[in-house]
Amino acid sequence: MADTREQVADLNAAIRAQRTDLDPLSGGRPTVTTSRGETLTVGDRVATRRNDPDLRVANRQT
Repeated sequence: MADTREQVADLNAAIRAQRTDLDPLSGGRPTVTTSRGETLTVGDRVATRRNDPDLRVANRQT
């Protein structure tokens, strides 16, 4: 748990760095950058923040 979005971003960056160090194949996987500047890679878990019926996702769905 984190108190601020900045703390969450820092935790996510640290986890990504650790995963990259432990998995030599992770550098070759496709990535996408979010509007907040965070990088997502195949295999990442993402929790939605809004309902979007067109995408069939609900808030906090993973």
